[in-house]
Amino acid sequence: MVDVGSAFLLAGVILIIGFISDEVSHRFGIPDLLVMIGLGILLGPGLGFIPREPLMDIAPFFAALALLIILFESGLNLPLGKALTGVPRAFVVGSLSVGFSIIVALIILVPFLGWGPLEAVLLGGIVGGSSSAVILSLAPKTSLGSKVKAILSLESIYTDALIVVFALIVMRVLAIPSERVTLGTILSEIMGSLFIGVLVGVAAAILWGKVAARVHGKLFSDVITLAVAILLYGFSEQIGGSGAISVFVFGIILGNPRRVYPRLQMSTPQDFSPYSRKFYAQMSFLMRTYFFAYLGIIFQFPDPWMLLIGVTLTAGLLAVRYLAVLLGTYGLRLKRWEKFSMTLLCGRGLAAAVLANLAISYALPISGTLILLTTQVIIYTSIISGIGAYLPLGRGGGRPLRTRLSV
Repeated sequence: MVDVGSAFLLAGVILIIGFISDEVSHRFGIPDLLVMIGLGILLGPGLGFIPREPLMDIAPFFAALALLIILFESGLNLPLGKALTGVPRAFVVGSLSVGFSIIVALIILVPFLGWGPLEAVLLGGIVGGSSSAVILSLAPKTSLGSKVKAILSLESIYTDALIVVFALIVMRVLAIPSERVTLGTILSEIMGSLFIGVLVGVAAAILWGKVAARVHGKLFSDVITLAVAILLYGFSEQIGGSGAISVFVFGIILGNPRRVYPRLQMSTPQDFSPYSRKFYAQMSFLMRTYFFAYLGIIFQFPDPWMLLIGVTLTAGLLAVRYLAVLLGTYGLRLKRWEKFSMTLLCGRGLAAAVLANLAISYALPISGTLILLTTQVIIYTSIISGIGAYLPLGRGGGRPLRTRLSV
């Protein structure tokens, strides 16, 4: 067991390395998650300095907290007008990528690991979408056109949200005793989770919009708003909704007051100040840094068979992504190297990692293998994306987009 002094020393070192990794990522396009996962692996299974088992007990709580804070911050920074006008192509590419990834997971995991179809669907959904944290820092490094970069950026934002919604619904269904699972049960879970989640998020944003003016500018107003988001997550989950959806919708409405409140015949509350947005970005950075280090600490080195499954799964995901890019960009007259570059920018990230760890809270028997395979896919696809951004075909000189949409 690590003593208190050593624990705080490690916590400080991890945070400093996380800051340096973030700066390196923005300057050179090297995904910072690789550094943090690698550091965690070194401190955990590598040197055995931090034991794994005690940390497994906090996985569901840590994952849920990381998810809600990062989704809330992402919602605040999502430019609603840009997302609505530029989403068609990104929607097609992202939806196809997730759908094809589910098919790949079914083909590989059902026969070779003996998983049930719904369990394979869950993993396929979790690793089906590219990560905005990875793509938004790498896309500007390529020489792709502005329209293609916009498609990649919006796709990663869209699939971050999509896989969260999808995976949480599938986990809910898997947690139901098998004899009670019917098509009606599945549809009820989907509609109930979505409808209640959105309704709670919208209602909370409307109510908080009226209160925000009174607390705006006070010393702890940002902390109070974050507390409301945490309460919102718990309340939505308790009444059968999706806490993640509620918090994301809550953040989107609060972050785009001039576009939302006038449509509801309400006075527009004051927008979040740059200081407030900086506070939430720092909270998101804190959770992201520690979570990736935590993911490395609890990582278990795969045996040869699981290593082969992880590599095969990643290869399959890469192949179907190329197919999704071909179909999703049909009619854009892109060059072959542009489609190839879009395919390589496929890095998975925090949303996938958090969702895999949330499986523990649903007591899924596959949770250990799920985390192992998801972590492998995150590492492999991040390396592929980093290499793809610097291939001679796709090298650009632009500065990376410093955004905090990092789910």
